[in-house]
Amino acid sequence: MAARVFAFLCEKGGAGKSTGATNVASYLARQGKRVLIVDHDPQASASTWSSFIHENDGPGEVAVIVMKKLQRDLRSVSHGFDYVIIDGQPITDAVTVDAIKVSELVIIPVRPSGFDVWAGINTAGLVRERQALTDGTPEARILVSQAIVNTVMARDVAESLASYELPLMTSRTHIRVAFTEVASTGKSVMDLPPDNEARLEIEAIAREILEILG
Repeated sequence: MAARVFAFLCEKGGAGKSTGATNVASYLARQGKRVLIVDHDPQASASTWSSFIHENDGPGEVAVIVMKKLQRDLRSVSHGFDYVIIDGQPITDAVTVDAIKVSELVIIPVRPSGFDVWAGINTAGLVRERQALTDGTPEARILVSQAIVNTVMARDVAESLASYELPLMTSRTHIRVAFTEVASTGKSVMDLPPDNEARLEIEAIAREILEILG
């Protein structure tokens, strides 16, 4: 069976792409799945994270590679995995377009604050252009990322993001120290207690992704 491919893409750095990719990968690995993260981030956040996995008894069955020619090379390496997660770069160029073309689902994380609200608008436009050419594929969703708990903007973000013309994910993440703490040690929020809020958010996002993929 071919690997299911989805991507976290947004041209804004710090939007939550690597946080989403690594933690969702960890969730899937905990379900016994083989997961490949394709690291497009110039900061190599996912690659750095993966270098600590074995040292710190972090999540298993997650591999991370750097690959620029997705359309050409992804098929040859993805056959050994159940899921491929693309951790996108903070710019919009030919590599981003390739990521959209090979993905079944594109997730655009957007912070619901100030100018960050508009950070993924170009990515959304590229996705809609691709959908127009391919009868609606890939699927795409906006993920509200790093919202501030109990703020008006976090509650009313749907109106602000209407111009993306893409559906919002029901699940979202909030600003939580746990995300930063686990990333620096090669662990994930899946290593935290079952009732940890950050872990519950990632579990909800991962389940929603799986539901969309079908």
